[in-house]
Amino acid sequence: MRADGKVAAGVPLWHMPLLALALFALIIAGTGSLLYLSAKRAVTQATHDNLEAIAKLKVTEIEHWLDERHKDTWFATQTPAFAADLENWLKGGLRDDRGRERLLDHLRRMSAVWHYRDVGIRAAADGALLLSGSGRADAAPERTHAAAAARGMKPVFGDLHLRSAAADPADMDIDFYFPISQAGKAQALAVVAIQASPADYLFPLLTLWPGSSPSAETLIFRTEGQELVFLNTPRHSTAAALRLRLPLANPQRLATQAARGQLGPLAGIDYRDVPSLGYALPVAGTNWLMIAKIDAAEAYALLNTAALGAAVAAVILLLLAAWWIFEHSRHAEVRYRQHFERELLLKRLDFLSRYANDTLVLTDLNGAIVEANDRAAITYGYTREELIGMNVGALRAPHLREDVQMKVKRLMARECLVYETENLHKDGHVFPVEISASMIEIDGQCYFQGVIRDITERKRMEQALQASEERFRQAFDHAPIGMAMLGLDGRFLAVNPATCRLTGYSRDELTAMNFRDITYPVDVDQEADWLAALDACGNGCKAVEKRAVSKDGRILYLSINRTLVRGADGSPLYVLSQTQDITARMAAVARIQRLSQLKAAISETNRALIHSRSPQEVYEAVCQACVEHGCFWLAWVGLADPATQRIRPVAVAGPAAGYVDGIVIGTRADVPEGRGPSAIAYREQRPYICNDFSADPAIAPWRARAAAYSLASLIALPMQRGGKPYGTLTVYGPEKDFFDEESVSLLTGMAENISFAIGQFDRDEQRRQAEQELRQSEEKFRTLVESMPQNVFVKDANLAFVSCNAHYARRLGTTPEQMVGKTDFDFYPAALAEKYENDSRRVMASGEAADFQEDCMADGRERFVHTIRAPVRNDHGQVVGVLGVSWDITEHRKLEHEQRRQARRIGELSHRLVAVQEDERRRLAGELHDRASPNLAAIKITLKTLAGALPVQVLAEADTCLADAQALVDDTTAGIREICAELRPTVLDYAGLIPALEGYAERFMKRTAVVVRVKSPQDGVRLGTNTESALFRIVQEALTNCAKHACAKKIDIEFASSGSHLTLTIKDDGFGFDPDALAQSANMSGLGLITMKERAEFVGGKFVVASHPLEGTEIRVELENQDKLLN
Repeated sequence: MRADGKVAAGVPLWHMPLLALALFALIIAGTGSLLYLSAKRAVTQATHDNLEAIAKLKVTEIEHWLDERHKDTWFATQTPAFAADLENWLKGGLRDDRGRERLLDHLRRMSAVWHYRDVGIRAAADGALLLSGSGRADAAPERTHAAAAARGMKPVFGDLHLRSAAADPADMDIDFYFPISQAGKAQALAVVAIQASPADYLFPLLTLWPGSSPSAETLIFRTEGQELVFLNTPRHSTAAALRLRLPLANPQRLATQAARGQLGPLAGIDYRDVPSLGYALPVAGTNWLMIAKIDAAEAYALLNTAALGAAVAAVILLLLAAWWIFEHSRHAEVRYRQHFERELLLKRLDFLSRYANDTLVLTDLNGAIVEANDRAAITYGYTREELIGMNVGALRAPHLREDVQMKVKRLMARECLVYETENLHKDGHVFPVEISASMIEIDGQCYFQGVIRDITERKRMEQALQASEERFRQAFDHAPIGMAMLGLDGRFLAVNPATCRLTGYSRDELTAMNFRDITYPVDVDQEADWLAALDACGNGCKAVEKRAVSKDGRILYLSINRTLVRGADGSPLYVLSQTQDITARMAAVARIQRLSQLKAAISETNRALIHSRSPQEVYEAVCQACVEHGCFWLAWVGLADPATQRIRPVAVAGPAAGYVDGIVIGTRADVPEGRGPSAIAYREQRPYICNDFSADPAIAPWRARAAAYSLASLIALPMQRGGKPYGTLTVYGPEKDFFDEESVSLLTGMAENISFAIGQFDRDEQRRQAEQELRQSEEKFRTLVESMPQNVFVKDANLAFVSCNAHYARRLGTTPEQMVGKTDFDFYPAALAEKYENDSRRVMASGEAADFQEDCMADGRERFVHTIRAPVRNDHGQVVGVLGVSWDITEHRKLEHEQRRQARRIGELSHRLVAVQEDERRRLAGELHDRASPNLAAIKITLKTLAGALPVQVLAEADTCLADAQALVDDTTAGIREICAELRPTVLDYAGLIPALEGYAERFMKRTAVVVRVKSPQDGVRLGTNTESALFRIVQEALTNCAKHACAKKIDIEFASSGSHLTLTIKDDGFGFDPDALAQSANMSGLGLITMKERAEFVGGKFVVASHPLEGTEIRVELENQDKLLN
């Protein structure tokens, strides 16, 4: 174009704009590509950040769940009652059925409380299943894990597995093995095995995904050899858990990358070979790896859609621009003429329109547009020519045009206005704008200048932001668990309603507080470095369990997951806290432990009730059991004293026993000391429960005293004796609300048992008195009545019959009445009658009863009669007659004669039996010594020869086996020697009894650690073979009994000889026993004594046992036959 406004000839006007447009298109394409790559990297990073947060959250929750299993099992198995029951059951050889039922009950309650499939007890040695709460069968892998836990004395995680190869995936288990140590020892007593179902918590946790996503999922897997095994069911696969296995060889697969140590953000293909993005983390304490992944197509979907839209829009704009340039060139002449006419005005407005991204308009004072930039045409859809001359009111939305005049008036007042409104596009749609308007003066003429910015995108962004904030607020406010945002100083920045409900504080109250303000005072110091500890965690997440205090003073047990939120530069911004109330769970654990302790106390109390010999022993044992086993702070028994009208403590136990010293408790309600818990329980005969000393007015007189001993709650229980009030049992707890309904029921039953036991003492005393009186009455009656089958008679001082029984009268051919007043001369021959009267006179003269046996003829046969005559005394002790009891002993004499004959025969058979037994023992010992021992020696020599003949390389591999074989041969040889010595010590045959006993005593001391001393005459003693064998077996049996029953520390064996008299004495310092009680018992515990007695009698000796409880036992064998002593 020339300076005069004419267009140069031969130069097309639209060439230069098209070249500029082509260059602009290339710039847009290049810039778009760079922006797309940059946006893709940002989307990738944002996706990995989201996947990282989700993976860390799920890994933390899984680790927290595994840790909870450890803690729950530790709480449930560390109760004294459980440990005691388990140890007693194991020591009893698993034969205690009551102990087994208690353990099963404990295991089933654990399964019910924590929803386990099974809880069992396994042996520490080999992991064998000893007890199962659900009857689960044993399996080899479970035994291996249990044995490993026992050896390492630490929990072992059994991993996910199917119950069997053909099992349904729903029957998967996770096993945990926890060793239980013996008290005071560093070795396992047993192993508690837990089988939990992953379907209850683990799989639902992995399935849950925050937000809606068609492809996102969380997978856990492990490696087995060269395979990847997926532990949960993938979202897009028909393969069930543990059924999907993929080779480890493909490096593009996300799981392969993670398995080879590439943790963190990942890009590759998933199990479907679909391109995906993922984030991998290990699960601590397991061999699991977790991947949170999403399909790449879903991750880049919005970006690709936006890029495609932008490319289409750019192409359309370029086409429109090319069309516009073509059309514009046809009107170039007209535009250039008009250009010179407005040149001065355009120069003045050039600074407004050049490179402006906002719409610029210039209007006259009537609102007509006199100038507008290109952006105005783009914004409103009109051409620039169409805009020139239009009134700005026509660009306003119809419903807002009335506001234009008001804005004009304000501009006329020289105000600068900035406001938002809505304008109208040429196509009729309304869009929001921001207008900055003012009045300016150009060459002395006033104009309105407006800068108009299309804020459609900004409004859309604001709405999206508000929607996003609303979604977060809804999730935050309606979360079922407590959520809070904490400042770096611990102050609450925001809390949700669940947190307010949990703590009892309002939102405003909490946001004015620090989390330490509601922390339980004792736990505040544990949170001193909470932020540093959170920052030190690699993933910025940490789970803690702590106590807090609600607004109403309740103590809460909370499980808190804290996540440190960082800014783009990595600096901490705030902490997001998720809180769950586990008070009920902790209370359940504490309740189970407290009930176990209480039941142990009741068990100990019942044992004391059985074994105590007096009421005072019962009171002391009950108080001690309550404190030692029930974990009460104080227990005391008080008895009512009618004389003083007070309840007097008679037994006290516990750390707070000083509380009872000097305490005054009355039984009357009209005195202050008679209105306390114990007095009320005594008078009203009902349990009195106080679970809060600070709130119960009945405790007022003793409140300060109780606070000094840290007593916070009590229960007073009435006791009765013979159905009448007798006293009280009062127990105290160190905490408020210590006594719940179940513990009150158990304690009430314990008090009733005590009352029953005291009543039983009274009933026993009454029974003993009644028995004594009955025995006295029966003694008088039995003298006449119980001897009815015999001849019973009573004579006076003149030896005339006073009375007799019917049996005696019938024998004499008369009646009892007819015999009264008669004498023996009336019924017997004179010589026999004289003898009977002389016998009666001797008894009356001596004042003592006497036995008489005589023979007589009856019915032509010789008969033997046994008669007992006893003096009859009056109330003054004078002999006034004689009582006689006689009976025919003819058959008895015959039986005695036959018994003596049989005894002689049995003695002969027994002698032969003992001899045969000793010969058989001697033969068996000789066979073992002469055949087995040489064979074992030959085997040992063969093993040594084999070791010398083997090559060095083979010997290095087989050395351990050869050494074990030689040790086994040595142990077997030693065992055979010991068996031979037990069967028939050779020294008994070759050296005699004394050396044999000394050798046996030495072996006995080594085996039992009991001191045995053998004392014999210096010149030695040799007896006959049978006698020495019998005495050796007697000593052997006596030592065995000492080891099994007496718990002796020292045993003395002594031989003493005097002429033909030999005495063997065996004496220990053990528990001793009552020989009479042992003889009367119906069990077989005295079989050893009978055997020793028979052996002594077989060799013509006398066997004597002397023993008393707690005074030891002495056994003595005496031989009198000179023929049996050989020096």
